[in-house]
Amino acid sequence: MNTRSITRRVIELLTELSDNKEVQIIQNKHIKISGLYGGERRAFVLPCSPSSNYKRNVCAALRSFIRSTRLQVNPTNYSL
Repeated sequence: MNTRSITRRVIELLTELSDNKEVQIIQNKHIKISGLYGGERRAFVLPCSPSSNYKRNVCAALRSFIRSTRLQVNPTNYSL
């Protein structure tokens, strides 16, 4: 799985989990995905450089982000 498809799946997942099913994607040096999660605006920043461990790093960061939003979902159910 290449980095583009991983990024696309992360965006789809965060869109699905957001309150109003909308996210904003901003790309300067990093890709930043922001939206409303649990009534408050939160942002997730993808790791900067793709490497052989890109998928593992993104999964770990995504699980941590989902836990911090206090949503009633199990982050281990969402895999890339």
